[in-house]
Amino acid sequence: MVDTEHPAGWRNRLAMERRDVLRLLSGTLLAGSLPAGRAFAEDGELVVQNWGGAAEKAVLAGFAEPTKAVTGRTLVVDGSGSMAGKVKAMVEAKHVTVDIMDLPLGDGTQLGQAGLLEDIDYTIVDKSKVPDGFTTQWGIASYLFSYIFAVNEKRAKDKIPKTWADFWNTKDFPGKRGLPGYSQGVWEAALLADGVPPDQLYPLDLDRAIRKIKEIKPNAVFWKTGAQSEDLLRQGEVMASLMWSNRAAIVRRNLKTISWGWDGAILVASAWSAPKGNPAGRKAAMEFINLALDPKGQATVFSVVGMSPSNPAANALIPAEDQPFNAAAHTEKQVKLSDAWYAKHADEAEAMYIQAISS
Repeated sequence: MVDTEHPAGWRNRLAMERRDVLRLLSGTLLAGSLPAGRAFAEDGELVVQNWGGAAEKAVLAGFAEPTKAVTGRTLVVDGSGSMAGKVKAMVEAKHVTVDIMDLPLGDGTQLGQAGLLEDIDYTIVDKSKVPDGFTTQWGIASYLFSYIFAVNEKRAKDKIPKTWADFWNTKDFPGKRGLPGYSQGVWEAALLADGVPPDQLYPLDLDRAIRKIKEIKPNAVFWKTGAQSEDLLRQGEVMASLMWSNRAAIVRRNLKTISWGWDGAILVASAWSAPKGNPAGRKAAMEFINLALDPKGQATVFSVVGMSPSNPAANALIPAEDQPFNAAAHTEKQVKLSDAWYAKHADEAEAMYIQAISS
């Protein structure tokens, strides 16, 4: 969750929009994106795989020119999504068609431990450009987003929820709630709503969270794509929705009655990783990853798709009027999602969640 813009993080078919796409979002804008079903990169290209839609346009806008200048290659975007199973099959079959992938850090850890990803070459990639905690052996943060709850104030009227406990309280704050059809972010929100202190969230108490999720289930509408999360909020089918911050920002561009806060939001990092045997070669992949940490390029990505920069230096390039919607500008108020926990427990957690919301 992460959808096109996200995140995502980041197993089951429902978990996707950012992952089985993300965990997944939006329509296809792009000149330069790979046609569906294209089998091989062409000579002189560098292929980045992300989650499609506006995220494709954003990557091209931010990084096409520097990619040509640094690597001599033409940047091409494959928006079909980097699902873990697809990466595994591609590498094991020695039929690798992409050079760099947009993966949740936790997914990258799983794939890296299985020997399916290149180690990040930190002699080429400058890890000092991102904060501590946003790098692994196999990935480095490409952008940030948050799980927040956005409110349609027109539907809420004077009963606007301010905390996760309020979001769960449909008696005092009446109205339907939007929830993701996959579990990442929902666990944390449910436990915060149930009174767990932010610094004691991990390891997640899934049984406790399931009980809390079942409380809200009768008033919940579960969305499967980022675009659907937008539509539910925009059209007033839900009064408030747990969703990706960049998607909420897209809705707000045309509907100013959409609002949210950052207190208790769940901060997530997506990351660039490179599959073993990428067509352009490891060095070219690492050169792209490093140039994609450039603050100017990351600020451009934010302007197109609302995905917040992983390089703090980019925040100064974002206009003041957009800072209230920039997840990276409010990190001190948020809870950082534990990629290490998801790397170990995501499959089990996802299965539990799907069972809970389906039964």
